Amino acid sequence: MIPRTLEECYPALDELLHQEDKDFLFTEDIHDAIVELHHSLGRHLRNEWGLWEDSELAQHLREKHRVDHPDDMSHLILERYVRHRFPTLWQRISEAEPV
Repeated sequence: MIPRTLEECYPALDELLHQEDKDFLFTEDIHDAIVELHHSLGRHLRNEWGLWEDSELAQHLREKHRVDHPDDMSHLILERYVRHRFPTLWQRISEAEPV
């Protein structure tokens, strides 16, 4: 099933990726890791999730996140996935409910 929103991509990637892939994404510089995966995992996302087509996910990324090109869409998906799974201390503090 193709995710329909950026947020739906996170659990889909959790299932798709092997632990060694996650370790690579989570331990390397995010940008360098995503660039290195552009022609493998990035291509898979672009082709299988309909980013070259007019999938619901592609429409969502264009409309809500202002990303038009499928290469940029796959980059955004992976970048946000890593940041969602491993937020910085600042993000954790700012998203915490007030006590």
